[in-house]
Amino acid sequence: MKFVQSFILLFSLMFLVSCGGTLNGHFNLKHKLPMDSFVKVVAKYDVVKCVNKTCMKFQLGATSSGSVVRVYEHGSYILTTGHSCDPGVILNDLGGEAKVKQTTYIIDINGVKHDTKTINFNSKLDTCILYSDSLKKAPVKIERNDAPIWGDLIYNVAAPVGMFNIKTVPVLEGRYSGHKWGFSLYTVPVIGGSSGSPLFNERGKLVGMIHSVHRRFHHLSFGPTHTELINYIYKHTPYHVPDGVSLEVDGTEKTSIEKTDQDHLLDIQIR
Repeated sequence: MKFVQSFILLFSLMFLVSCGGTLNGHFNLKHKLPMDSFVKVVAKYDVVKCVNKTCMKFQLGATSSGSVVRVYEHGSYILTTGHSCDPGVILNDLGGEAKVKQTTYIIDINGVKHDTKTINFNSKLDTCILYSDSLKKAPVKIERNDAPIWGDLIYNVAAPVGMFNIKTVPVLEGRYSGHKWGFSLYTVPVIGGSSGSPLFNERGKLVGMIHSVHRRFHHLSFGPTHTELINYIYKHTPYHVPDGVSLEVDGTEKTSIEKTDQDHLLDIQIR
């Protein structure tokens, strides 16, 4: 009987160790999520604002999130959110007569700063592609075919409120929950700084990106649909790197931001 009890205990111990190894492998995100592909996006704005013919010069700044989606020559294409690349957003906030010139750079997971140029930004999708000729990081794996379905677990790698450091970036999670207002809906908690952050499925492949959040409940987040996002990425990351777009606007120009019916519920600028 004593031998039998010892055998049972030993067998139980082996079973637990075996299960522990299996579970550890299953839940180990280090080898699944591409930390090294993440970047923090920093926008600096040189502003000239005039009131009653009196002009003031000052600077503003904002941060958001991004990820390397394609590599070309010695540089990388970075996906982020459109309002992080559009100086017209700041111009709208300022109102009146003002001029805004934007400079955008990124900080990689090793804390190294890289200059960028803006390849494209799309106000309708709220998407943007940057290019840095000095960033050398492997791109994320992109899920081109299988869009997420209702209830799928989604991982989010982001720098909310600018929280980011060398080899340190928050990992959050939620569920894909369908569509609302033409956007993909997720239950991923977000706040300023989360804009442009990538969304991954359980296989560690890119399936989405965060661009906005419900103002009254920050666990309801939104992004472009899977099909729109994938098409956008491949359209604006060509092998021949194009010239960047201008990031200088003034109050006499029509800005690219268009108000929509859901603006009273969504916080579009979650940088």
